[in-house]
Amino acid sequence: CPGLMEEDLENQSLYEVLEKKYGIRLIWGERTIEAIPADAQDARLLKVKKGDPLLFLRSITYTEGNVPVEYYEAKHRADRTRFITKLFRTLMDSKEINSTLYGPSKLTKFFGKQYESYT
Repeated sequence: CPGLMEEDLENQSLYEVLEKKYGIRLIWGERTIEAIPADAQDARLLKVKKGDPLLFLRSITYTEGNVPVEYYEAKHRADRTRFITKLFRTLMDSKEINSTLYGPSKLTKFFGKQYESYT
């Protein structure tokens, strides 16, 4: 996205800029969180002992067309981290949600055969 690095992201969200200026609408994402042991570099950077538990996050955000546009990984000290999750009801129906999140190619990959219905 030309000019994105010059945007004032302290006063507006990245997602808002992507949608309003570039027409890229991010609608869903997937984040995994798992416990891992700190390696030597993690221990030095996070001021923990090698082998201490860390929380490892991996996140991917997708557009309406299921194109991945944001990816990140992060490691957090398990003794200083709290995650709060807020859940909202969506306005999409279950068929639309399943189609978006688990379209035919993803269902085929997961179950090993083609599915015609998402519900």
